[in-house]
Amino acid sequence: MRFALGMLLLALLSSCSSGSPGKSKADMAAAVDDACTVAVRFVDSWLKRRSGGRPVVFSDTPDSLFNSPAPGPWFKLTGEYGTTPSRALLAKAPEMTRDSAVARCPALRAYLDRAHIPYGAKAVADTTRAPDANSLYPADVLGVTLPSVSPDGSQALTMTSFQSGPMSGIGQFFLLERQPDGGWPAVSMQNLWMS
Repeated sequence: MRFALGMLLLALLSSCSSGSPGKSKADMAAAVDDACTVAVRFVDSWLKRRSGGRPVVFSDTPDSLFNSPAPGPWFKLTGEYGTTPSRALLAKAPEMTRDSAVARCPALRAYLDRAHIPYGAKAVADTTRAPDANSLYPADVLGVTLPSVSPDGSQALTMTSFQSGPMSGIGQFFLLERQPDGGWPAVSMQNLWMS
C-alpha cells in the first residue's frame, strides 16, 4: 500500500514539474524541434531569395525593437495584399521576442556552419564596427526569431531583422505556410520598423 501511494505521489510530482499544464517536457521539446525545422527551411529560402551578393552574419539575440503585428494589411512579397495570419497565431506573436532561432536551434547553427555563414555576438560585433552612421557594414546582419507554429501545423509566424548599416535596416513579420514538399515559404509579410 505504501509503495502504491509513493508511486502515485511520484507520478503527481513529475507531472506538476513539467512547467506547462497538459504538456510534458517531451511535448515542449518536440514543439521547439518543429519550430527549428521551420526556421531552417525559412532561412534557406530567405538566403536563396537574396540578391546583391553581400556577405551575411546572423545575430543570436532577439530583436529589441519588437512591435506586435497590426491587424492588417499583410502583403505578398510582390506588394499586393496577402494572407493574414490566423488570430491564434497572431496571439502568439509577443512570445517570439524571447527566442532567437539561431540561439535555440542546433539544426539552424549546423546549417549556417555548413554554409560558412558566421553567427553570434562576436560575428555581429566584428561586422557592426562602422566609421559613421551613414556607412554600410561589410556584411548584412540578419536575425530571425524562433517561429510560432499554428496548432494545426499549417502556418508559422516569424519575425526578422535585417541591417546593412546603422541607419539602414528593417524589421518584418513573415507568415509562412507548410507546403506538401515540406517547404515553408513566406506567403505574406508586414513591416514592423525601418531605419
